[in-house]
Amino acid sequence: MSEVCATHPEELAGWRCDACQKHLCGECTARAANVYYCCSCGATATQLVRARTDVRFSHWLVAGFLYPVRRGLIFVAALAVLLGIVTFALREMGADYVGWSIGLRAILA
Repeated sequence: MSEVCATHPEELAGWRCDACQKHLCGECTARAANVYYCCSCGATATQLVRARTDVRFSHWLVAGFLYPVRRGLIFVAALAVLLGIVTFALREMGADYVGWSIGLRAILA
């Protein structure tokens, strides 16, 4: 089960404070060299490690598709879907389709 940050519940925790035992995200930790510190109390924080093989492939697949939406890049995701539809439609029309520009205009209109 994935832990969430104590301060930012929408973020997954990657560290746990050794002193106050809070789960911390990247914004709640400070890094000096290769040592992480809790921004709340200043104590060292231990990185939570989970092998990627412990997580199902379907989780990574869904996370990959949802990444643009979660990061506010919905425009980029919509543009990618639109480009995929246009590419599919043009491929189905055939390479020698003479009216490709008319077909493209009809799809985009």
